[in-house]
Amino acid sequence: MIYDLFDSLKLKYWILYYRMIFIGIYDANIVFFFKLNFKINKNEYIFFQFKNTLYICLFKILNMIQRIQSVYFFLAVLVTALIFFFPLAEFYGSSNFLVYAYKIEFYDPDPTLILSPYFLMPLMSVLILIIMLTLTALFSFKNRKRQLALTKISMALTLIFLGGYFFGYITLLEESVGNPPQYDFASFLPALTFLFLILANNGVQKDEKLIKSMDRLR
Repeated sequence: MIYDLFDSLKLKYWILYYRMIFIGIYDANIVFFFKLNFKINKNEYIFFQFKNTLYICLFKILNMIQRIQSVYFFLAVLVTALIFFFPLAEFYGSSNFLVYAYKIEFYDPDPTLILSPYFLMPLMSVLILIIMLTLTALFSFKNRKRQLALTKISMALTLIFLGGYFFGYITLLEESVGNPPQYDFASFLPALTFLFLILANNGVQKDEKLIKSMDRLR
C-alpha cells in the first residue's frame, strides 16, 4: 500500500517535472529534490540531466523558429553564403576568366590583365558583413528593435553590394576586357537575399505592432 502510494507520487512528480521542462521552466533544485527524495543513482541522474538540457535546447529552438521571420533570416544567410561557392560572371576577350566573390580565376596561363590581390576584398567584406549581421538578427529574436536595426543595415549593405558589383566591378572589368560579361545565376542571388530581408523585416514589424496593441489593451 505504502509502496503503491510512493510510486503514484513519483509518477505525479515526473509528470509535473516534464511539464515544467516542456514550457521552459527549469530549476536545478528540482533535480536535487528528486535525487534526494527518490534515491536515483548516479547514472540515472546524469542521464536525466542530459535529457533536461536537450529538452531545454529544443524548446528554445522551437520558440525561435515559430516566428516566420526566423525562416527568412536563415534563407537570407543561406543564399548569401551560396554566393561564395559559384562564379558570378564570365569574361571573354583580351583575357578570359571567371569572377567569384573572393577570387578571379583566369583561363589563360599568362593573362594580360593584372589585378591586385586585394581587388575583390571590398566585395567579399560586404558579403561577410551581411551574413554576420543577418545571423545576429536571427538570434536576436527576443529584441525586436535590434532585429529591425540589423535588418535595415543588412538591406542597405545588400544594395551597396549590388550597386558596387554591377556599376563598379563589372563596368571596370568590361572596359578592361573589351566585351560584356556572361552573368551566372550567382550574380542575382544578392537580389534574392534582399527579398528575404524585406520579408523578415515585415515579419518583425508585424510582431512589434502586435505586442504594442496587446500592451495598449492591458
